[in-house]
Amino acid sequence: MKKALPIVACLWLYPFTIHAEDTVVRTAAVPNRLLRQGEARLVRGPRFVAVQIKLHTRHLAKVRDAIAESESATWPDSPDSARYLHALDTSCAQALRAHSGKIHFEIEWRLRANGTGRVRISGGDEDHVLDNLSPDYLKHNLALIMADRFDFSKAEALAWIHTHLAGERE
Repeated sequence: MKKALPIVACLWLYPFTIHAEDTVVRTAAVPNRLLRQGEARLVRGPRFVAVQIKLHTRHLAKVRDAIAESESATWPDSPDSARYLHALDTSCAQALRAHSGKIHFEIEWRLRANGTGRVRISGGDEDHVLDNLSPDYLKHNLALIMADRFDFSKAEALAWIHTHLAGERE
């Protein structure tokens, strides 16, 4: 069984791995370098940009509550936000039921050059993948996360996203 664990771990982490053609542009400790409970990554790949949040925390319920508070304030009447918060709640509840101590939990926001994208949440019994989200919702949430984690202003983040996707349009 011990030999199977690395294989299982690799399969579990595969959706969040960096592929050879992907570039990690920036990283930041979450919530900060002194109380590190995870890492945020800004990733650029062929025809997409993404922010990956990888957590290893005992405080998943607090993380969920902070995300929900921010999301509700930013997108009070958004159906996309409601779908995201439902998936986040479901994934967190599954993870908290299934694990104790430090819990591995990951969220990836990805926007493709053609304006489509997805959010993938992993940490519970199954991954939750949200496709068909509005490009505006995806782009602005990516920019807000970049502003929060990587010291961009929202305007700088939007410009960075535009610049890195402009040459990659499908």
